[in-house]
Amino acid sequence: MDFMNVPLSRSIGFELLKKIFGVYCIAAVLISMTQAWVEYTQSRDRIIQNMQKQQFLVEEGLATAVWHLDKPLLNSLMKGILSHSNITGIQVYDEFGQIMAHVGDDQVLSSDDLTARYAGEPYQHSFELFDPVKISEEAVGKVIFYTDKEVIITDVKPTLISLLM
Repeated sequence: MDFMNVPLSRSIGFELLKKIFGVYCIAAVLISMTQAWVEYTQSRDRIIQNMQKQQFLVEEGLATAVWHLDKPLLNSLMKGILSHSNITGIQVYDEFGQIMAHVGDDQVLSSDDLTARYAGEPYQHSFELFDPVKISEEAVGKVIFYTDKEVIITDVKPTLISLLM
């Protein structure tokens, strides 16, 4: 057998290079995808934790506004929440389950449409409001904070770009 007449594309070195490079590319893609998913889930969890922290900052003010049926105060508090956080929508219900107010990117939608848009997504946090003067132990209302995938993607985008480079 004449080794000098073997084409370069069929040489053992070239065959090994193709196989090793192929395995390397597959491994790199799988590792990058796994890292991207981990970054996305961490970002999602961090944003949900931030929504939960917002509850303690605004719970008393929202409960007071609901208790006194003060819609201007309620709207002002909700707009303030939206301006300083990753929350994209808020719904406030009274003790009968009737919507009192909702604000956010989806103001033009009805409350049913807003609920339907976010249905099934784990990107919400709800909590009950209780009587601020402690006359009753029953809930006087309920609040739901919403966020969406766009907020999470915006948060994780710089990390994903650096992964791809």
